Amino acid sequence: MDNNEFLIPIIIVPVIILTLGFVATLAINHFARLRMLEREMLNKERLGAMERGINVPLLEAPRQHRPHSALNAGLTMIGVGMGLGVLTFDGWNDQTWGVGLIVGLAGVAKLIYWQLAGRMEWQAHMQQDQVVSEAYLTYLRELTHKIKNG
Repeated sequence: MDNNEFLIPIIIVPVIILTLGFVATLAINHFARLRMLEREMLNKERLGAMERGINVPLLEAPRQHRPHSALNAGLTMIGVGMGLGVLTFDGWNDQTWGVGLIVGLAGVAKLIYWQLAGRMEWQAHMQQDQVVSEAYLTYLRELTHKIKNG
């Protein structure tokens, strides 16, 4: 049995990598299909409105911009770092818990960045999204009013 133990990582690592790749491919294809179906639905609605003689804007509703928050990444990295540190801790003489410390400190750095600059950037994005959404709704109200009044 000792002669075949070296085969375990050789078999398990490629299986894990292939499984992760397969799951990632499925997720990417799923979201691409959702975007395609959404676009097809929007085009069908536009064509139907055009056939009835309604002027339809070529604009589509703005999507909400969700920037990846440094706060989210920082908290996640701190949690992962603490988990790795606890998982690999085998006494103070063993240095493997340092991996968790490195990840946790990277999370702390993300939190510091968010506190210094990321919060203002996030607030600016949210304000911009709100302005764009309000402008689009105003445009649609005006368009509806024009259609109703001839």
